Amino acid sequence: MSLQTVDILAVSGSSYLHRVTATCKLLTLLFMIISVLITKNIYLLSVLAASLLLFLHFNLNFSLLKQLTIYIYPLFFSLIYGFFFLSFTGEALLVVVLRALTAVILLLTLIVTTPYVKIFSTLNRVAPSVLLDIFFLTYRAFFLLLSKVLEILALLRLRGAMEGLSLRRRLTNMGSFFGLAFVKAIDLNEKNYWMMTVRGYEGAMYSKGERSFQGRDLLIYITSVLYFALAVLL
Repeated sequence: MSLQTVDILAVSGSSYLHRVTATCKLLTLLFMIISVLITKNIYLLSVLAASLLLFLHFNLNFSLLKQLTIYIYPLFFSLIYGFFFLSFTGEALLVVVLRALTAVILLLTLIVTTPYVKIFSTLNRVAPSVLLDIFFLTYRAFFLLLSKVLEILALLRLRGAMEGLSLRRRLTNMGSFFGLAFVKAIDLNEKNYWMMTVRGYEGAMYSKGERSFQGRDLLIYITSVLYFALAVLL
């Protein structure tokens, strides 16, 4: 998923979650993540994951196929972790995989329904601004650098730089690739910093104030508390 897609979904969406305050969504995310980590009920995890998947598919036109490309890595690594490091099998292994998948879906739902400026400005109330700036720049640079890396890899494949060559030559090309990626990362961060400076950045981020609570938040709070209670009891 590209950074532009995330921004477009977060800003232009009109779903119920888009109208809920960022404070509510962040607190709900915290409750839900804790619930996911403590529950061992497969059905409870499956219901939450399926509900969010369908919400993203039907309300944001974010197809299940596109979502699958995001979930492949957490599914793979949680499977490896549960099987080889925890020696889990059967139901216990399925719980580990569902926990990882559900946590990723929760985070994805947050970032595609909430503009990043609102997320960071809300967190600015409780966290040091310097720390948030680091997270913000890392968040932006990750997506930007990822797109550049994919472009360079595609260019290398088109030019046959990784095929039909000796191992030494391939390693040399890979070294050049990582060196170029590192230079691109520095260049992107510098451009991002100067762009923010020109636009008035003075060591902290600000956005238009948003109410901490609205009437529509109540349903989300009740749902998260009920889910937390079920996670504890079941």
